Amino acid sequence: MATGLGPPIPRSEFLQSQFILLSFCIAMGLDIFYFKNIELIEKPSVKNDSEDSEDSDDSEDDEDESTSLYQAKGFERRGDHLVAGKYKAKERGSFRMGYGHHMRFRCNLYKAIGGKKWKDMGFCEQFPDVEDGEPFAELIMMSDCEGFIGPITSEKLYQDFMRYTTEAEKNLLEEGDLYLYNEWKKAFKCARHNGVVQFC
Repeated sequence: MATGLGPPIPRSEFLQSQFILLSFCIAMGLDIFYFKNIELIEKPSVKNDSEDSEDSDDSEDDEDESTSLYQAKGFERRGDHLVAGKYKAKERGSFRMGYGHHMRFRCNLYKAIGGKKWKDMGFCEQFPDVEDGEPFAELIMMSDCEGFIGPITSEKLYQDFMRYTTEAEKNLLEEGDLYLYNEWKKAFKCARHNGVVQFC
């Protein structure tokens, strides 16, 4: 199922981002926030990535239910052309996992649906060899701690999660994997309605 969002993300950029994240963030956790019916209320001034990152983290507890979105370098197309800036949303949710579990979950998910193509990514000897449009590819090939997935890609991923529920229930055997499967499905179900799934 094609997403119509442009050429695939270069694997070299993905490899570089994953290596950096694993090197510096291995002891940290991945927070996922998801939003429905977002509305842009403020475009950002010119800042560097670290400043944008701090803004994003600080805004999660705002009383007006707002969040600052910026995209991870190399993964801009995952945002479905949404511009960076401060957004408000009518609905939101969240869940959390360790980076190590997120890495294993993506590999286990690929195995659960019968995936057989693997590649050596340096940080992982066997990582799913997927291209955009394949089942779960846009989640598997995504930054581990920054950026966001927009509503068009969320719709595609939600359909993937719905389609492979039976396989997941049968084949996701590691503790916590089925819980994460259902949380991801809930997140993309919400975000497909003019929303986003944000990685922090």
